[in-house]
Amino acid sequence: MNIYLRIAISILVALIVQTIGVRALSTSIVYLDAFLLAVVYFAAKKGVLTGILVGAVSGLVQDSFSGGIIGIHGFAKTLVGFFVGLLSTILVVENLVAQALILGLATLLNGAVIVGINYLFLHSPLKGFWGTLSYQFLGNIGVGAIIFQSVKLYSFAKERRWTS
Repeated sequence: MNIYLRIAISILVALIVQTIGVRALSTSIVYLDAFLLAVVYFAAKKGVLTGILVGAVSGLVQDSFSGGIIGIHGFAKTLVGFFVGLLSTILVVENLVAQALILGLATLLNGAVIVGINYLFLHSPLKGFWGTLSYQFLGNIGVGAIIFQSVKLYSFAKERRWTS
């Protein structure tokens, strides 16, 4: 499958999870940033340029549905895509511990950029954001590690099926 088609499908799935999931499950899905998981996955697998592309597109899609200042999530996700793509050239990201570390750092960077831009433009800190970010930190690491390992096992099984 073409890489651009996989990116588009993952952003569409993230949009469905974030919009429909919030209404269906009300509070528990708020602690998961599906767009961030897509950015981290593609940046870790394909590098800096793909991370920037996925970060910018998914961030702008998230901005268009968030109702806040347009560009905050786009900028934050673009920075995350850049830094995760850069880290993936230094670290081996196939390891579960490295994936959890990268997911945690990406969540913290994304949250810090969003809080910083909100404070810069609105001159008021987001109330309760750091508590939500701590839950999102744990949610992104847990769900992201499960998704990344599942994709890895699926790719391994598919490759093994073709060779036997």
